[in-house]
Amino acid sequence: MAMTPVPSGTTVLHIGPLKTGTTSVQQALSRAKPALEDRGVIYPGIRADHNDVFRALISPGQIPERVEEAHELLGELEHAQGRTVVVSSEYASTLQHDEAARLIAALPSPIHVVLTLRAFPDLLLSRWQQEVKHGTGRSIDRWLDEVLGHGDSLDFSPIREYRMDDGFDLITRWVSLVGAENMTVVVVDRARPTLVYEFFDAFLGLEPGTLEDPGSLNESLSRQAAEFTRMLGERFSGPDVDPYRLQNVVKSGFVHGMADTPGWQDRLQFPESHVEAACRAGERLAGAVRAAGIAVVGDLDALSKAPSKVAPYESPQLRTVPVATAVAAVGGCVARAAAHPFDAFAVESEDESDAAFAGEQRSGGPGEEDDAPETPVVMIVAQPGTYGRELGEALMESTEVPPRGVLGRRFGAAPPRFVFARDLWRLDAAGITARLDEEPGVERAALMIDSARTRLFRLWCSRVLRGGAATWSQFADEVLVEAVAKDGAYGHAFGREADMLEAWTAAFAPRPVTVLLEPATLVGRGRRGQGVIGMLRRGARAAQLAPAAAAPHPVLIESVRRANAWRRTRGDSDFESSAVYDGLDSLVPARAARRLVADMRLPEELTAILDRIDGDLTESLHGLDVEVVGDLADAVDIGTDLALEEEIIADPRPYLDLAAAVTSRALDRVRNEPPA
Repeated sequence: MAMTPVPSGTTVLHIGPLKTGTTSVQQALSRAKPALEDRGVIYPGIRADHNDVFRALISPGQIPERVEEAHELLGELEHAQGRTVVVSSEYASTLQHDEAARLIAALPSPIHVVLTLRAFPDLLLSRWQQEVKHGTGRSIDRWLDEVLGHGDSLDFSPIREYRMDDGFDLITRWVSLVGAENMTVVVVDRARPTLVYEFFDAFLGLEPGTLEDPGSLNESLSRQAAEFTRMLGERFSGPDVDPYRLQNVVKSGFVHGMADTPGWQDRLQFPESHVEAACRAGERLAGAVRAAGIAVVGDLDALSKAPSKVAPYESPQLRTVPVATAVAAVGGCVARAAAHPFDAFAVESEDESDAAFAGEQRSGGPGEEDDAPETPVVMIVAQPGTYGRELGEALMESTEVPPRGVLGRRFGAAPPRFVFARDLWRLDAAGITARLDEEPGVERAALMIDSARTRLFRLWCSRVLRGGAATWSQFADEVLVEAVAKDGAYGHAFGREADMLEAWTAAFAPRPVTVLLEPATLVGRGRRGQGVIGMLRRGARAAQLAPAAAAPHPVLIESVRRANAWRRTRGDSDFESSAVYDGLDSLVPARAARRLVADMRLPEELTAILDRIDGDLTESLHGLDVEVVGDLADAVDIGTDLALEEEIIADPRPYLDLAAAVTSRALDRVRNEPPA
């Protein structure tokens, strides 16, 4: 492209506006920094764009964490020493006259403003989609009525850059600030997609081809995804909602989370009823540019070009949603809400380790001196993946143990002392004997065992709550491969149950061994309606523990896993996954909890391994002299695979309930104070 380059020492201010290829231009400039510097052109700052630093300059209270960075950028501009500087921010196009004047005053002179425009109907479709990503709840039909309902003016409110609250339109505002001779309009035309890069190459005095199209960076939403997102934004239409923070959670969380999921493919189309008005608006915009005498690169008539995709408007009426998409969206929302500046699930530091621990309480209450020699001792050993931690905590807190029940009835009025240890499960008979020598007075062993399916699921949940990003299928495959080989971190947890039972009965003989099977028996939902914890802690305390011992909700766990994966792609490992799950669990309404159901399946080869493990365990129990409480056949078969890659359809409302609750928590945490 033949063009006289801008004089050295000029600050080229590219202001967009939004949805005119600004992100692609910014990425192209950022990636070409070395080539630009070789030609005496500076693209300053540490980010691809200058939106946040300009926002910090104009409204420092809104984004205080960027104020220092903004002043550093201004310092960099001062030291440019007569070289050409390029800054790019579509945020600048949204400023009113006095704000834009402050920005101009902060930048080195002389200044040349570059405005990129595109076919106005196409812009409107993209702009509504962007508004949806920012949290608007307005349908496209209603939104276009507002935008195009201002007569023959260039006021296209509520689009921020086209407001005329200050008495100026987009064109006259910037002409009044820098003069038409210091402006260039580049028309972005889908018939010539490289034009904007060719312009900047020539205008900045670069070699042709220096700036390259980075490819699609702002993926378009499908028609259904846009409606799903709009339905979330609809819940935050009140005047007290901070739009900037809402945008952070919705766009960077909810929308980002479902970006890579399969499912909806229908493209957004421009409503037929508004085509004519949109084209007329494009004509008025082109006329304003001509009247101002601004230099133009490209064809201004393209601004009134009709959209390529037109259809009669029909409300999407989104009544179903693919579970894969819904969970991914919630997971993204969780990840963003948990991050700075929201920290929606931040908790006080506490030890959440799942390591073995021992605890003791007796009927006299906490704080009394221990009289262990006179107190019978029950050693509880939890198989990995059982509810051992919950039971251990219950025993540590319990101050009254009734003489009835599978663990208390042998001791009459004297309450036993309980010793809980998970690590003992992997010991052989000699190791168990050595451990018993260290703990005098042990009169009974209680072994907590569960079905292989249940244990596998709980171990995966534990992995996720520690920040793991492996899918359920990947984790199941990893664990069961180790189980078959009887090796690795999980080789002791699966496939060796019969060996461990024999070792314990041999080491304890002639002392009795009780085997506690399946969670229903543990928390009081067994066939007899009375669980082990109920026997230990009486009814009221059992009722308190039952929810904690229930299996984690698979959809919430999968949401946290996706959030973990999302955070890892950003190189951020400081993520309290366990706290996030607790926060989610507390937010799910009872109605939503009942309806958030995902199919769980298991590949046939893994099913066979689990069935064999449970079969061997059942056979071993029949051949050993142990007391058995519960039945593996009673265990809830929760399966081991969230079939989220398939087209499982669900009601969108409970997922929106959850996403809205997460978003509300994020907004509430910073509602009355700026982000730290």
